[in-house]
Amino acid sequence: MANERTPVFRAAIAALICVLGWLPGCVSPLSRRPDPLAEKPGPAKPSAAAQPDDATPQATLTAIEEFLQRTAEYQLPESKPPSVSPGRPAPLTGTASGNAAAEAASKPAIRESSASPARQVFANTQVQLQDVAPPTPPALPVFRLVSIRPTPGADAEPVEPVRMNATNEALDLRSALDASVQGDGLIASLKKRAEEASDFDSEWRLRLAQLALDRDADADQVAAHLPQETRGMLAAFIRAAQAVHGLARNASAAGQEALRKVDDLRQAVADRADPVIAQVALCRRVVTFGVYDEMTVEDFIAGRTMQTIVYAEVRNFRSEPTDDGQHRTRLATRLEVLTATGQSIWERAEPEIVDKCRGRRTDFFIAQRITLPPTMPAGEYVLKVLVEDSLSGKADEATHPFTVMSPTAIATGG
Repeated sequence: MANERTPVFRAAIAALICVLGWLPGCVSPLSRRPDPLAEKPGPAKPSAAAQPDDATPQATLTAIEEFLQRTAEYQLPESKPPSVSPGRPAPLTGTASGNAAAEAASKPAIRESSASPARQVFANTQVQLQDVAPPTPPALPVFRLVSIRPTPGADAEPVEPVRMNATNEALDLRSALDASVQGDGLIASLKKRAEEASDFDSEWRLRLAQLALDRDADADQVAAHLPQETRGMLAAFIRAAQAVHGLARNASAAGQEALRKVDDLRQAVADRADPVIAQVALCRRVVTFGVYDEMTVEDFIAGRTMQTIVYAEVRNFRSEPTDDGQHRTRLATRLEVLTATGQSIWERAEPEIVDKCRGRRTDFFIAQRITLPPTMPAGEYVLKVLVEDSLSGKADEATHPFTVMSPTAIATGG
């Protein structure tokens, strides 16, 4: 690069020297050179100052033109080149020197096509915004999380929200839940609603929440405003749930206590249910609950006195504690025999059946001995059994069909 620029610099220096020599009052170094013609003898010539020097301006213009033509090749990329005709650059004034004109003509002008794509890469030059590709428009906003929360009522106490993350501190699932859902705020809100509503549903929600949070002592405090039966049933449920929970967490623990509390719950629910006669049979002998000898059809013969034992299993009866620490059950029964047409031909009532047991009975049956008259003709009959629980005032009835055979049919095998 230095070698290419050396002639240019030399030409510039020469042009500058010529200009200085051409200006009036300035002495060019070239004018100080000895004139070889002056050494030859001959007639005296006018002095240089007296005659016009036409060669000096022309040489100066030629040097300047050559300098400008050489420097035009080194213009910046963003500058516009001088207007030139195809094949050769246009001279400024006068005629260009032969070597400079030929050298300029040998380098064709480079023009960038208007159809060429916009440049994206630049080196060692300035870049404006319109010279680069437009920036990519920002992406549209995207909803990543939408949370819908109901507006709390005026009387509702605020519940502390669950923290989903933490910075530089310990965090686990249980502590996050305890902060809100399982916190004191939830219990306080449910307790306030239970006190205001004074109904079973609000009390139920409060006790379940306390059980879920392992607050067994608080869960046992069932509200006194509930009816006695409802309160007893809810208390039995809480105790049974606590026992089952403890048994599930400790498999080696004895399950007898849990079973007892479950039985208490079952009895509390049975006290609210209607009594049920689960089974009726006419028996020859009754041993215990579910163990008996049932009579056959040949045991009921018309014209004879027929003795039998009415066996009935009773469920969902109520028991009451006694002063001596036992459980007493009080029932009443009524037996009735109906014909196939629904006519009552025999009946018997037992207004008071009392049972006492040290423990609360779960299997209860009634065995009642009866005698049917011999005047009952042969045919189809229905035994209707009615059992009433004197403690609850509720009752249930069941039927049992049987047949009275004639002696002739028994003798002939028909």
